[in-house]
Amino acid sequence: KGEWHHIAITREHPMGAFKIYVDGKEWFTNPIIGRQFLGNVSGTFRIGGSPLASYNRYFIGAISEFRVTKACRYFGDFTLPTIAEEMTDVYYGDTNLLMHLDKINKNPLTAITDYRGHTVTASGTPLISGITPFNSGSSVYLSATPDYLTTTYDSRFDLSTGDWTIEFWVRPGTVQTQYMT
Repeated sequence: KGEWHHIAITREHPMGAFKIYVDGKEWFTNPIIGRQFLGNVSGTFRIGGSPLASYNRYFIGAISEFRVTKACRYFGDFTLPTIAEEMTDVYYGDTNLLMHLDKINKNPLTAITDYRGHTVTASGTPLISGITPFNSGSSVYLSATPDYLTTTYDSRFDLSTGDWTIEFWVRPGTVQTQYMT
């Protein structure tokens, strides 16, 4: 609680290795899940909340630099990315969703446009915060149920084939221990 952490979820195809990295260190790997994970996302892409309304699980805390890339960015432990690396990022062209949140100062947040032109819509009352893992920019703070962000389906979000990476910075506000393993 209260500290920023970088989370990266990757799939390396065709072997299908599904991996989760926390702060640049491999935390979980499973070669079987990677071949079957996610399928074709046919509805909205939801950030901070379960895609199933009946599951009723929401993240409470701050999220910054949310990015979806149609390439596997990490194949082992790595040095944490920074905003300054963006212009020299070899995967920049493969990035399909990128929410910098660095020029947003409207509260409560209703909608933003990412760098590819996707409209990301807020549900509930998420707030823009000046607290980030970097020296500048903003984050979105999800403070209550049901605060979350959604973007409508785009074929570039189809994670059923090929390599991909979903990554973001997260600063948990409340950790419910009954859901931790």
